[in-house]
Amino acid sequence: MMRRAGVDPSEHYRRLVVRTPPEPSVLAGLGETGSPDDGEIAMRWLSHPRARGRVEAIRAWRRLGVTRRTLLVPLLEDESAAVTRQAVAILRRDAVVDAAALRALLSAANPSHVRFAGYRLLTGGDAWQRLSTDLQLVADPDLRLRGHARADLTAWLDHEAATAYLAPGRDRAAAFEYLVEEARPVLGEDKTRLLRFHTGLTPATDRPRLHHSA
Repeated sequence: MMRRAGVDPSEHYRRLVVRTPPEPSVLAGLGETGSPDDGEIAMRWLSHPRARGRVEAIRAWRRLGVTRRTLLVPLLEDESAAVTRQAVAILRRDAVVDAAALRALLSAANPSHVRFAGYRLLTGGDAWQRLSTDLQLVADPDLRLRGHARADLTAWLDHEAATAYLAPGRDRAAAFEYLVEEARPVLGEDKTRLLRFHTGLTPATDRPRLHHSA
């Protein structure tokens, strides 16, 4: 409609976006009509005071061509679940976040949506990171995390394990062994046996049993 009236819509949104703070709809419009050079303008509003504004700033940035994805990392701890979802959607494309930082997001002290953001990114990594994260959370008190972890382990065993060809190093095997045995009461004997087999752990009949204190 603006173009039919001889108005460049991107120029219209550029004029509005300098207002403090711009309306979320203005950021959305800039993302839809702007050029890659407008990415810097959208980036300024990743700290928009309204959650909807931060969401639209991320979306605009993505449409205009995100290059500095690490700037989205602080938004993984945003108070809004909608904001963390948008940040995860972009960060899942590249391994730009340190795994230790992501594991810190899983802390039970964090809000559920922050923990889920960490889970999504960790399970998007290599198979060992994915499986270790799932095992860590199969008995978690958070219903959504627990459900996703169990479903993802089942999906891996059913559809990917047979062609995974995994072989743990000594250090990784020891850590993974502990997680598998901790998850045994939840996984059951059949899934535990399959998981041990496909990840190259010593068969249950050939390994020492782990003793847990009462």
